[in-house]
Amino acid sequence: MNLAVDADTERSAVRLARLRGVSVEQAVGAAVRAELARAERTSGDTLTPVQRAKVEQTMAMVAGLPRLTGGGDDPSAFLYDEHGLPR
Repeated sequence: MNLAVDADTERSAVRLARLRGVSVEQAVGAAVRAELARAERTSGDTLTPVQRAKVEQTMAMVAGLPRLTGGGDDPSAFLYDEHGLPR
């Protein structure tokens, strides 16, 4: 497949190839793959519908859990009263 590019893009591709010490085709291919990988990482929604449903189900379950408040460093402190007995 041949790509038609403007003169500025061609100059940039040649410059990148020279800096990298590779062919223009290799430089353009590497640049496109790198940009594609970056775009896929930042596209926001890379989950399948099934994965998205599982995430939403888990988030709803977590939202329904009681908030952990007080207790200092002990995350289970809310389970016991001031005498150490279960609530």
